Amino acid sequence: MQIIKIGKSNKNDIYEDFINDITVSKEHCQIFVDDNGNIFLTDLNSTNGTFVNNNKISEPVMLSKYDIVRAGNSLVNWKEFLHVQENIKSKLPSQKIDRSVLKQNEINSDIYINGEFNNKNQKYKPIKITNVCLLVLFMFFDMFASVESGLRFNPLASLITFWIARAIIRSIFIRNPDFNYKILMTVVVYIFTFIIKSILLILIINSLF
Repeated sequence: MQIIKIGKSNKNDIYEDFINDITVSKEHCQIFVDDNGNIFLTDLNSTNGTFVNNNKISEPVMLSKYDIVRAGNSLVNWKEFLHVQENIKSKLPSQKIDRSVLKQNEINSDIYINGEFNNKNQKYKPIKITNVCLLVLFMFFDMFASVESGLRFNPLASLITFWIARAIIRSIFIRNPDFNYKILMTVVVYIFTFIIKSILLILIINSLF
């Protein structure tokens, strides 16, 4: 939040351009910038009025970056003043990092900086549940396939499917954190990985026997 006072008196923030202008009051008008960056102009009961785009204002008016503000007969360089203020703020020394804020940002962010999933974000809870359910499901598939083929069931095959599929899913979501169909994509990747793994396993077994 910021208040910029405009007038002939040197107590104002913007005053140097109006020192010799008799149409500008000592406390002519003011600009208010809220926390969201919205800019409002208010006339302070000036003698000769405040104008926005040559229209005299009688109540607070929200400004856009293209608006021309005039106090009495003088133009107000409000955009230049705000630009200078922003440059000054950007050159200030950085403040001490608030670890609690970083922690909260970590919880609310989609991914870690190091490229790993943010396990604390509740958005990924359904994906975790889906991963576990698919691992159990494909273990049953592998067990059934082993019984049908007369081979010994090895849970390592299911874990390999799980690890490969999870790596692919993470790669997809890290590159596209706003992807809307995460659960569907997770299921599709698992099925695709299971099919490829099964085909490769069959080819390997056939080559050995």
